[in-house]
Amino acid sequence: MSHSIFYPYLPIIFLIGLCWGSFLKLCIDRIPKNKSIILPSSECFSCNKPLRFYHNIPIISWIILKRRCSYCNVIIPYSYPLTELIVACLISLLFNTFSYLPIIIIYTIFFSLLVIGSGIDLKEFWIPDTVSIGGIFLGLVFSYFFPILHSTTDNLDGLLSSIIGFISGSAILILIAYLAKIILHKNGMGMGDVKLLGAIGAFTGWKGVIFSIFFGSLVALLISLILFFLRKKSLRDQVPFGPYLSFACIIYILSKSQILNIFTDSLFLY
Repeated sequence: MSHSIFYPYLPIIFLIGLCWGSFLKLCIDRIPKNKSIILPSSECFSCNKPLRFYHNIPIISWIILKRRCSYCNVIIPYSYPLTELIVACLISLLFNTFSYLPIIIIYTIFFSLLVIGSGIDLKEFWIPDTVSIGGIFLGLVFSYFFPILHSTTDNLDGLLSSIIGFISGSAILILIAYLAKIILHKNGMGMGDVKLLGAIGAFTGWKGVIFSIFFGSLVALLISLILFFLRKKSLRDQVPFGPYLSFACIIYILSKSQILNIFTDSLFLY
């Protein structure tokens, strides 16, 4: 089994990823409140007291403090260490999958946007424009300067693939939302999801859009059914679709298997 040239450095990369995950969790908490993600430094979400550096060591501090703030004793949710762990794993997978550093950096930026958007969507049921529209803009720019994102060496071809992905992604979800409103007489899709899929298309092209919709919808359906049978959710409950689109997109990018081409070929879309 072959590995990326960064394979020997994965333990260090994983530790850096944990720290980056801690920062992204801060973004998830502060962006919906319109608070700066720079200042003040990390503080307790309950008592707002500044955290010392030894209170803020990813995962380790959470374990040592027994899941509680050392000041007010409030329970620190599992979402904090879980976000740190997920981000560390994603960044490690990127370094283990790709060998071209600029592409790794680009996808790290994109994955970071997806994590922030998913985290906020799960809590607040909306996706900030800094994630979706920012993702569209970055996808178009990166696709021009690094057309290898779309398996080409021509800058204009890369930009064209990005534009097609952006337009197709947004148009498909707008159509689904329109049909849902006609048939179900209610909003079936938020504009945040529409813009997010546009950003996914800008980075992955139309194939990534198709895969993200199908696979993301399948995972969303399975999890919704599981929660329904466990009596945790009702079928009428609102489902944040952004995290499922993001998950499917990440799978698409990380997988180098031909199964993705087989998937699109089977739909007669290639």
